[in-house]
Amino acid sequence: MENKSINISDFKINTYKTKDVAKLLNTSTQTIRNYCLTFKDYLNSNHHCKYRNFTEDDINKLKMIQYLSKEKHYTTQQIKQYFLDNDSSLFSNQKDLEFAAQAISNLIKPEIETIIRQSVSDIMQNNTNIIKSDIEKSSSLINDNLSKILNDKNSLFDSITNTKELVEQIQNNQSEYISRKERKKQKKQKWFKLFRFCEE
Repeated sequence: MENKSINISDFKINTYKTKDVAKLLNTSTQTIRNYCLTFKDYLNSNHHCKYRNFTEDDINKLKMIQYLSKEKHYTTQQIKQYFLDNDSSLFSNQKDLEFAAQAISNLIKPEIETIIRQSVSDIMQNNTNIIKSDIEKSSSLINDNLSKILNDKNSLFDSITNTKELVEQIQNNQSEYISRKERKKQKKQKWFKLFRFCEE
């Protein structure tokens, strides 16, 4: 088996130019240069004249500088103190966590807003359906009660009509009875007069 020699030069650390870093941080190259001049004691960037090479660690630190400056509104002195108070390795981990948290927040915020809007919409729709159902039930109950009242009214009207007819029938029967009685009485009187006349 052939043994290959391993040289330190085989392990190359990726570096970035100023314009690459500016693009990653979505800012200008002049802002990156200003960061480098202001915080040169905390960056590992190698530069020859105006050309700089930035490592991954430099980029992480520049991101933190930008974050503290733009988002937290730290002054230059506060940012430098932040670097002094945090070990480089801890700083990288903390930076990663903070940016991960920010990235997650940016990702889930629209989802949360969508869920909230959908939940509100569902609640409103559900309440609307409940109200609609209650109105329909109430309308049905009202219609049933009206129908019952109308039926009761019709029944009452029929009862009154029947009673009236019965009264009229009784009156007619009574009149007929009186008329027959009167005719009978008159006939009797007539025979009585005739009888008396014969006797005389």
